[in-house]
Amino acid sequence: NLKRSIAEHLNYVKLLASRKRAGLKASIPPLHMVFTGNPGTGKTTVADFIGEIFHKMGLLEKGHVIRTDRSKLVGKWLGETEQKTEAAIEAAKGGVLFIDEAYSLFTNDKDGDKRDFGNRVIETLLPKLSDDNFGLLESNPGLQSRFPFTFHFEDYSPEELLEIADLTIQREGYEITESARQTLLELIKKDHRNRDRHFGNARYVNRLISSKI
Repeated sequence: NLKRSIAEHLNYVKLLASRKRAGLKASIPPLHMVFTGNPGTGKTTVADFIGEIFHKMGLLEKGHVIRTDRSKLVGKWLGETEQKTEAAIEAAKGGVLFIDEAYSLFTNDKDGDKRDFGNRVIETLLPKLSDDNFGLLESNPGLQSRFPFTFHFEDYSPEELLEIADLTIQREGYEITESARQTLLELIKKDHRNRDRHFGNARYVNRLISSKI
């Protein structure tokens, strides 16, 4: 589903870019995106691909990806958060600014603005975005309209996780017997049944292999 959604999105952007080059009426909307889904489902990897693809399409000058998160953006004193956010935006010019776990910037505490500077990141981003169950988008009425594209990254199935395990085992230079592989699949199925929103998907498998090998 994700591959199909992104392919449709890219075809849409290609269509608008082609119309613009041909002198036809075309307005490319802001291409800001929201990636939702549990950890380890490939959100950062796809962000890298998006930067590369948009660069090859001529939409981004460089196509590089600047990865950041709350710990790198939120300061300890007044004004520091704005400075850090502006610096991240500047570093990402011509490419993609990827904010990992962006939901952690939002606090719905009524006194949150006084005690937590996460909201200042959102306030600093809003004017920049104007130039060109998800609490972050609901935290500010201006955010939702500026992120027109949402892509959901579903959890991997146990069989897909086993395929990832096979790749990890091969990459690390090991071999696995068929009986051990079946035991591994049963363990993955058990953990998959009991998963919550913090389930690590590919990260879970990699950690499982490295710790149980």
